[in-house]
Formats: sequence, structure tokens, C-alpha cells
Amino acid sequence: MSHNLSLTQAKIDLISEILSNLKSVEYEDNPTKTYLEGRETENDRCAVLLQQKKMALLDLSYQEKTRGLERFPLLFAKHFPQSHKKAGKETNFARKIRTGQKIHTLRRDYAYWSAAVRKVQDGEGYISLTEWEQNKTETQSEILFLDAACKIGLQKVRYSNGKFYLNRVRLCVDQLAENDGMLTSDFLRFFKTYGHSELALIHFTEFRY
Repeated sequence: MSHNLSLTQAKIDLISEILSNLKSVEYEDNPTKTYLEGRETENDRCAVLLQQKKMALLDLSYQEKTRGLERFPLLFAKHFPQSHKKAGKETNFARKIRTGQKIHTLRRDYAYWSAAVRKVQDGEGYISLTEWEQNKTETQSEILFLDAACKIGLQKVRYSNGKFYLNRVRLCVDQLAENDGMLTSDFLRFFKTYGHSELALIHFTEFRY
């Protein structure tokens, strides 16, 4: 109980700070003083402060929801890999995830992802959908996180020679590719070296095949 109260108090303090920053600010040398060499007015400054506080509140909400949960990072490349025909071009996976154009992903290591999804569904963990970019240094940024409330799911898919099977029923590769946020040709190129594999089809929504 005290933990929840402390989080609530932190939010109240942030809102109070926002309101105080909206009040007029007087300066000793000039009451109408501007910032950044005259390019930013007081209203601009308040807008920036509001955005900063909004992000801080969202961060508090994120911390509150994920505190004590095990994190399972699920990485998405910002650019197509060197082995792909579109090497170096942006995948736009982050945007497609946010807009609902990409609603699942296929990954190796079915046993690992099966255990991870089970923990999420049981309220013991969350999946962090994270975009990564490899330049001179690797950078990562979280797209969003999936917890038990997101109704995520997992299906075992068998891949063999360009074909995908679920419970021995062949899946439509065009539909798989579309729901994975890619053209069919781009989608299939990711699996050229997979051979015969058992894959984890990780769903971000309630949709299932």
C-alpha cells in the first residue's frame, strides 16, 4: 500500500511543478526576457516543460507497471541486414508496430520464447519491443512493452523450404508476410538460411491463425 501511495505522491508533485512553471516568471533585468538568443519565448519554454513533465509521468507509469517484472527484450533491426537484398534500407518496423501494421514476429528458439510468453501471461514478466541500430556503436530504443493486459500469444510454426506449417496445416505466406509488416519477397529472404526449423510466432495482439 505504501508503495502505491509513494508513486501517487510522485505524480502529484510533478503536476504541481507543471502548474508552478506555467506562472509568469519575472526577471531582474527584463520581465520579457527570451531564451536561446531570442528564438524561444516564455510560452515556448512552458510548452517544453509541459512535454518534459508529460514524459516524466509516462516514465513513472512505465516504472509502476513493470516494477518487479522480468524483462524479455525482443529486438527489431532498424535497417535490413547485409544478407538481405534491401541491405541498409530502413525496415520501418517500429512505425509498423505502433500503427498495427506489424502484429507478430517469427523467431528462433521456440523453447525460450514459450517460457517467456508464459511468464508474461502469468503476470510475471513483460516483453520489451526494442529497435536496435548498428552503426559505429549499437543503439537501442524501446518501441513499446507488452504485459499480461495486452493478450499476447505464441504459436509453434514449422518452417521448411519456404513453407510455413501450423499443426501440419500450411499457412498462407502472403498473409504471414503482411501481418509481419513486409512484402512477401522481403519476408521470405529472412528465412533463406533457416533450413528446417521450429519457430516461435509471437503475437502482439489477440489475433491468432
